[in-house]
Amino acid sequence: MTKPEIHLKIRKVLERFQANLLYSYIGGSFNTPFFTNSSDIDLVLVWAEKPSLQMRTEILAALTNTFFGKTEWTFFDANEVILRDALKLSDFRKIEIYHHGLEAFQDLLIYQAMQPGLTFSILHRQVVFESVDMNLFVESYLPSSSEIQNEMKERFFAVKSALAANDSNVRILIIEFVALSLYGAIPATKHFDKIVSSLPDFELFQKGDYVAWADQTNEFLMNLAEIKPAELLASEEIQVRRHNDEHNAEVLSRVLAQRPRLEKFLSWPKNIQNLDDQIRFGEKARKQWEAGEAFHYQIFYEDQFAGAVSIHSLNMPDGSYEFGYWIDEKFEGRGFIQRTLHLLMAEMKDKGWVNAKITVKESNIRSQKIPLKLEMRLISEYVRNNERFLVYSA
Repeated sequence: MTKPEIHLKIRKVLERFQANLLYSYIGGSFNTPFFTNSSDIDLVLVWAEKPSLQMRTEILAALTNTFFGKTEWTFFDANEVILRDALKLSDFRKIEIYHHGLEAFQDLLIYQAMQPGLTFSILHRQVVFESVDMNLFVESYLPSSSEIQNEMKERFFAVKSALAANDSNVRILIIEFVALSLYGAIPATKHFDKIVSSLPDFELFQKGDYVAWADQTNEFLMNLAEIKPAELLASEEIQVRRHNDEHNAEVLSRVLAQRPRLEKFLSWPKNIQNLDDQIRFGEKARKQWEAGEAFHYQIFYEDQFAGAVSIHSLNMPDGSYEFGYWIDEKFEGRGFIQRTLHLLMAEMKDKGWVNAKITVKESNIRSQKIPLKLEMRLISEYVRNNERFLVYSA
């Protein structure tokens, strides 16, 4: 029996009792849409007034006749706030009917998060007896898409932190994160195996080597959490675009022309000697972006290349990252780096990253002004190759 057929039959039964019936739905679960005979049906009925035992008996009898099933047993709940009746038909595992008064139903919506799988059931409900007002009423108690997205980000970083700490709960944290990302809510624990079976490389996951599994599927996890920054950001004067190889020749010419200036404080210019080197960097930038290892940007002013910024040293357990940057001498002193980093810090914060860092040489007085203007604080210093470096954080 298909889902539309089931809905139609249940609706016809409920139409006989619609005088006091406010709303009705079938709770969503991994067993819906009931294509197999082993599926349960959880039928939720919201009444203006609590139904009498006689009405409940009539509903069970009508359902039995409608589905042409042999009744193997029936169950009537005691006189509780929420009444749960059930019947076992030969062609279904069982039909459970949850009778709610409006006040009891509102309490259920308020405390849904405390009952495993209940938010999932409500979010994926299949409405049988429609009411626009009641639908809006239910939706007002469900988490918004932005709230779900924020929780996904928080859970992603919690998973990474648990992996780093070898937390014994990491398996559950991963399953809950993936479930929330895919379905907007976490199902009852009895359905967790179905989540696991949908994971990429689930055989490795089943072996319990969660660190190896997470390393192998990091791009999948990052895409679920949507924690990669946008490829294009803009302020009034500048555009910050994801690295594009179309500008390789122009970038190379700037690097070659300004090599002495750049090499004074930066280590990477010595690796860019010709166009092939610049092309190899572009390929590396593409792979790092896709893998979520680093995010490389180019700065443009009035469509002119003005500099570059990289987000690197991503530390997922604590949600931190580091900036690297350089500005073309033609645009130096105009605040382009400060504005670019301000845009990127806001974007990374929106994606769930919480801690930006900048490391500069102590001798690079001009560059030290950038973290200070961004209200970063000096958190550490270290010496490497006889040079002192300052680490700022925000």
